[in-house]
Amino acid sequence: LAGGLGDDALERIKPDWREQLARASLLAGSVRYHRDQCDQAEPWLRRAVALYDALGNADNSAEARSNLAGCLRRTGDFKQAVALQQQVLSDTVARLGPDAPRTLEQRFALAVFATDLGNYKLAEHELRSAIRGIEHSHPDMRVALGASVLRLASVLDRVGQSEEAGRLFKRGIAIRNELYGSDSAAVAAARFSYGTYLLGQQHPGRAEAEFRAVINAAGAEPATRAHGLRYLGRALRDQGRLTDAIVQLKAAEKAYRSIGGLELDDGVG
Repeated sequence: LAGGLGDDALERIKPDWREQLARASLLAGSVRYHRDQCDQAEPWLRRAVALYDALGNADNSAEARSNLAGCLRRTGDFKQAVALQQQVLSDTVARLGPDAPRTLEQRFALAVFATDLGNYKLAEHELRSAIRGIEHSHPDMRVALGASVLRLASVLDRVGQSEEAGRLFKRGIAIRNELYGSDSAAVAAARFSYGTYLLGQQHPGRAEAEFRAVINAAGAEPATRAHGLRYLGRALRDQGRLTDAIVQLKAAEKAYRSIGGLELDDGVG
C-alpha cells in the first residue's frame, strides 16, 4: 500500500514533517475520492496509509484505507475493495469494539462492497450486525439505521427473501419519512427501490403508486425522477396500459437526456 513511499523514502522524511504530509495526503486523496476522481485519489490515499502506519495513527490510517477501498470499488475491483474493507473493519473492531459508531459505519461500507461483489451472505451478516448495534447501543443513529434497513431489504430481495424484504422497505421508508419528510430526495430514492421490488413481486399497480410518488416528490433528484418515469412506464406496460406506458417512457428518455444519460443505482445507499 505504500504508493511509491517505500521504507527508505519514509526514513528520509523528517519525523516532524510526516504528520503534516500524512494529513495533506489524506485530504488530497479524500477530496478527489469524493469528487469521483479515483485515478488521482488512489496514489494520495496509498501515501496517506503508508505515512499514518509509520506514525502509528490507526484512526487516520483506517480512514485512508476505507476511502481507498471505495476507490477500488468505483474502478470495478470489488474483490480487493472487500478484502481491504474487511481489514479496516477488523482493525476498527479491535480498537473500538464491535458496536462503536465508527465500527457500524465500516460494517455498512463492507456490506455495500460485498453486494457489488455478489457476496450477499457477507452483506446480510454485516447489515444485520449494524442494525443490531444501532438498535442496542445507538438508537439516535437514525440516518444510519434507515440506510442499513433499506440496504438489507435490497439484499434480501436479491436472494429471494421477499417477505422480510418488503417489511424492511416499508420500515426504511418510514424512518426516512420521519427524518426528512415525504417530499425529500431520500424518501423518493427509497420509494423507487420499493417500487422496483413490487414490480419483481408482480404487483404493478402498487408499484405504479410508488413511482408516481417518486416523480411527484418536490425534492427528488433529477436522476431519481428519470428512473421513476422509466419504471412507471414498465409498471403501466405490465398492466396492459401501453399508450400510457409510451407517454411515460418518452418522458423518461427526455429526462435522461437532460442529465447526460443513464446511470442506474439501487437508490438505497
